Amino acid sequence: MIQRILHSRGFVSVLLAIGTGAFLYYTHPFPEDHIFLRVTSIRAPYAFLSFKYVYNTLIFTTPYIVFSALLSGLYIFALNIRRRQEAPGRLES
Repeated sequence: MIQRILHSRGFVSVLLAIGTGAFLYYTHPFPEDHIFLRVTSIRAPYAFLSFKYVYNTLIFTTPYIVFSALLSGLYIFALNIRRRQEAPGRLES
C-alpha cells in the first residue's frame, strides 16, 4: 500500500497541496485591510493586484513543494530499506 502511494507521489502531493491550500486560503486570506496595502491599492492598483495574485498562488504552490520534497525523501529512504540485498550470484563463463 505504501509503495503504491510513494510511486504516485506527484498526484498525492497535488491532493495534499490542494487541501492545505484551501485551508490556508479560508483561514488566512489576503490582508486587504492592512494600511500599507490600502495605500498601495490606491496609488498602484496593478502592484496591489500582483501582490494579491502572488499571495494566493504561493498559498497553494508552497505546500506542493514541501509535500513533494517530503514524499520524495520518503520514497528514497523507505524503498531502499525495504529492498532486500541479494547475495551476489556466480559468474558463468
